[in-house]
Amino acid sequence: MAIGQNYKLNESIWDKYIYSSIVDSNIVWSASQSQALPLKTPIHVITACNPFGKVLTSEENNQRNRSLQEHIESLNFEFKPVIGRSANGDWQEKSFAIYGFTRSQACDLAQAFDQRAIFELTEKELLVIYANSYQLKRHRPR
Repeated sequence: MAIGQNYKLNESIWDKYIYSSIVDSNIVWSASQSQALPLKTPIHVITACNPFGKVLTSEENNQRNRSLQEHIESLNFEFKPVIGRSANGDWQEKSFAIYGFTRSQACDLAQAFDQRAIFELTEKELLVIYANSYQLKRHRPR
C-alpha cells in the first residue's frame, strides 16, 4: 500500500500504515467498528497502486490493479476487492483481500507489483508487513 511520496522510508511511515483501515462497501475489516471477516484468516491485503509511494494517475493505477486482479484470478485464490484508506480519509487505494496465501507468497506478489508493504488480517489483529523482508513492522487490534 502506498502512503505517498512525501514520506521517507523510516519508522514513522509504518505508523501511517498501521492506522489505516480496510473496508468494502458493506464491511469494516479493520477499524474501530470492525465486523466479522467474510473470508477465512489470515487475509492478505495487496494493492498495485502507487508503486513505492509514487503517485500515479487513476488510469495508471486502475490498469495496474487490473493486472494484479488477473494474476490473483489465475492462481485460483479466494479474494474480494477492498479499499485501504488512511485514518483521516484523505488517502485511499483500491486493493484486494486474499485468502489462501502464505505471508511470503503475499509479500512476493507485493514485490512483483512494486509495493512496500502488505496488510495481514487475523481474527484479532491488523499487521503491517514489510514486503521486501517479510518483517512485521506494526500490529494492533483489528
